[in-house]
Amino acid sequence: MAFRTLEDVDGWVAAKGPGGAEQLRELLATNRMTGTRAIIARAWIERYDRIAAGHAQTAAQDLALRQTIATEVATSTARESLAWAKIAVGISILAVLVAAAALYGDL
Repeated sequence: MAFRTLEDVDGWVAAKGPGGAEQLRELLATNRMTGTRAIIARAWIERYDRIAAGHAQTAAQDLALRQTIATEVATSTARESLAWAKIAVGISILAVLVAAAALYGDL
């Protein structure tokens, strides 16, 4: 399941039963969860820990948390896009070289 919101994580944890939060922690600790899913899961764990410690989650804090998640997800997505763009540029350069070689009969 891909986590897109904190509510998605709520559903996943609930589906796993009483030990769901600990299973989520284990997945994060062993790096078996990465990318956007991990960003949202970490934010959920932080919120869960605050609630468990008796700290109320105000609407402003929830909004700030969601804005932080959105920013981190956008940053992660931008990094992934940059990596793919670099690969595409490399392939394009290789294609130009092959086309030039074919044009001049070197192949």
